[in-house]
Amino acid sequence: MNADCFAAAMTESRRLINTRIPGSRLLRKDGAAAVITGIPFAGRNGVWLERPNPAVSAVAALFDEITAAGVPFFFQIRPGSDAVLADIAASRGMRFDRELTLMAVDGVAGARAVSQVPGLSIRQIGPDEAQVHTRVVSVSFRAPEESAPYDIPEELTLRTTEMLQVDGVRCYVGEVDGRPVATSIGVTSGDFTEIGNVATDPAFRHCGFGSALAARAVTDGVRAGAAWCWLQASTDGYSIYQRLGFQTIETWSRWESGS
Repeated sequence: MNADCFAAAMTESRRLINTRIPGSRLLRKDGAAAVITGIPFAGRNGVWLERPNPAVSAVAALFDEITAAGVPFFFQIRPGSDAVLADIAASRGMRFDRELTLMAVDGVAGARAVSQVPGLSIRQIGPDEAQVHTRVVSVSFRAPEESAPYDIPEELTLRTTEMLQVDGVRCYVGEVDGRPVATSIGVTSGDFTEIGNVATDPAFRHCGFGSALAARAVTDGVRAGAAWCWLQASTDGYSIYQRLGFQTIETWSRWESGS
């Protein structure tokens, strides 16, 4: 299975999870794709490459579309891409954010078994508990020095609620003594399941919770008919997914707009 297949699966996954957002658009132009949701969070709007070197004019046109929407957004570049594509991002005021490793596991093999984690219970949640997921994710990605109570933007919870109403989208929460401390999402479309938003409250890290939540999403994805499960791993999460049996496909560069 080559990297282009997973890049196309990313496009389909973005199309699926945004189907309920009014005004959301998925655009594809000559080997590049973009999603514009209107939600003011960079992670929900972006441009990525379905081929390493799409037409520069196609990428520039997608940038024009998403910039006109007035929302922050990401841009992901694949290895082997021409340097001019990074130049486009830089010229439009974007900054390099981080490297993300595209990883996949064969659905026949599935994720390696994760022994039951003492004290952790995992359950699937529905749209009515969307705030549980968004709160764990929000706390997980805050800077260590942020200690004040965190208010989740109402729009983010609303859009997550809509996402969890889509067929093929499953959300999980891991709890310790009834307290939500970890979460994950699985999005199944055709032969692929994307594993995303694997997050753990900083106070409960290094206990195996993230591995358990990711493995649950893989297991259910395979049961739903996926031949492959894939994800994009940060540096911090890479070893976790490697231990679960995920293999590196390629590493993408992520840029982010400044507004």
